[in-house]
Order: sequence, then C-alpha cells, then structure tokens
Amino acid sequence: MTSRVSFLKIVIENLRRHTAAVLITVLGFFIHIVTFFMNVQNTLNSTYIEDYSVEELVGGQNPAISHIAENLFDLCSPKFAYGVFALGFGAYLAFDFFRYMHSKRETDFYDSMPIRRQTWFKALFTSCFLLFIVLSAFTTAIEVGIIFSTGYGSLAILQTILWNYICMLGAFLVAWFTTALAMIMTGHSIIAFLGVGVFACYVPLILANLFPTYCARFFDTYVYREPNPNIYYFSPVTVVYKMTDSWQGWNIKEHWAYIIGCFILANLVATIAYVLFLRRPSETAGRA
Repeated sequence: MTSRVSFLKIVIENLRRHTAAVLITVLGFFIHIVTFFMNVQNTLNSTYIEDYSVEELVGGQNPAISHIAENLFDLCSPKFAYGVFALGFGAYLAFDFFRYMHSKRETDFYDSMPIRRQTWFKALFTSCFLLFIVLSAFTTAIEVGIIFSTGYGSLAILQTILWNYICMLGAFLVAWFTTALAMIMTGHSIIAFLGVGVFACYVPLILANLFPTYCARFFDTYVYREPNPNIYYFSPVTVVYKMTDSWQGWNIKEHWAYIIGCFILANLVATIAYVLFLRRPSETAGRA
C-alpha cells in the first residue's frame, strides 16, 4: 500500500500540515539575512580615511580598505551565533514535527495511515531538512551577492561563506536528531524538552565545569586538569561551539576535526533515533 503513495506527496503534505513552523522558519531566515545586510553596511561605514594619520596614508594608500576587507571576511566566517541559529531551528522543527507522538489521538491517526514507519521517519526528516537546506542555500546566495556587490568579494570570502553553510547544516542535523531522539524516548513534550536540555548541557556543565569544581572544592589533593577535549564531541552544543569558535579567527585547519565530529555525532544519534522510532509502541503517547 505504501508504494501507491508518492514519497514527494508525503513530504509536501507533511509541510502543509506544519504551515506555522514553515512560516516561522522563513521569518527566521529573513531576519537573518536582514541582520547580515545591516552588519555589512555598518562595516562599510565604520572606517573612514580620516581615522588614519598622515604617516599611514603615505603613497596614497587607504588602509581602511584592507581593514574593511578583514572585517567582512570575519563577518562571513563561521560563528557560534550562526551555529546557535541552526541549532535553534533544528530543535524547533524536530519538536514541532514529532509533537504528534505525545497525543494519543494524533498518534492513532498517523499510525493508521498506509505508510510504513521507515518511510514516515524519512519523510519527517526530509521535510525539515529540505526546508532548512533550501532556505539556507537561498540566504547564502544572497550573502555572496551582497559581499561581491561591495567590491570586496574574493575567493577566500567565498570559501569561508561555504564553510559557514556546511557548519550550519551540521549544527542543524545534530540538533534535529537529538531533539527527535528526546521526543521518541518520552511520551510528553515537557519531558522531551528537559531531555534535550540534558543532552545539550551534560558535557559543558557537568563534565567540563561542575565535576572539576566539585573535586577542587572538596578534595584537597585534587589537581585541576583541563577536561579531555574528546568529551566535547558528545554534546550538540559543545561540538558546534568548537566547530564555529572564532575568537582568534576561524581557520579550517583548526576546526576540520570538529566539523567531521559534528556530522559523525549526527549520524550516531540519527541511527539510535531511527531504531527507537521503529520500535516505539503507540501506547507511549501521553505518558511521561
């Protein structure tokens, strides 16, 4: 019976049933691109030739040009703020699309459809992923156009914009699958929300901060050591933070391991979520 239903029709119908989530996501990307445009304008208007001394202007060269180029390059580089944006919408879309699992009536309706669970899970993911990847690709293209229209466009800026796009996709995937896993493992939306908080905060708050602080306060013989950097690969928040950390300038040579780690973590969580989704009994809906 599933073969009679086009997978594309399932995805389109799924998006139609979540019109509010789609509109909120579109609004979020609109605000993102407007903010980017305003930051570019502020960068172009923030440095003037009058800001430099006569000695700096010897030879008729304006050092403001190189300064603006550096600021625009930094603006286009991956940043944790962009990662938080992708994390937020990944979590929001997964929460909205899996929310039906916590309602007995809606669960009975979706389970009664002539669609295999394997296909339904893929349709849920495809709906959200297509929405995000299309909007992010569209806004990335606009960002490229804005930068090159200023006359400061270069191959280096184009490359860093593409890396930022890849980092945002990684952040979206790890957030979406983590939230989906929390929704599948529980029967109540509030409990699922708390579960996402545990997945997100366990490594940065407990392992990296509270545990060393506790040991240092209560054990005189404890010698503080920096946390093992490998633990940051096991939390959506920390792996995205390390992947997009740009306090000293973003460089692919220093962040490629965390980019790969982010996608590996997303695949690991996706596998667990997929297996649990296939085995989850319908009676779990509404039970905390």
